[in-house]
Amino acid sequence: MREGCLVYRGLDARGQPIYQQKRVDLFLGLDFALLAPKHQITHAAIVSGDSDLVPDFEAQQEAIQRVAYPRPHRELCQRIKEARR
Repeated sequence: MREGCLVYRGLDARGQPIYQQKRVDLFLGLDFALLAPKHQITHAAIVSGDSDLVPDFEAQQEAIQRVAYPRPHRELCQRIKEARR
């Protein structure tokens, strides 16, 4: 699991702090690039709708056998369908 880092984004209407996770896609991309070619990762389950992951998936689709994207971005769906053909 990749958590990234939290960035403070201000306060909401109730005065509660708002935090946003950043750099998760970067860390996942690094995992794909470093671990998949060494066969240290063969399957990945990505729970994201972030299209920033498309290049990572495309670069490693030979090394990573199956990738699942629940609630994926439209472009991610298309790339996965193409890779399964």
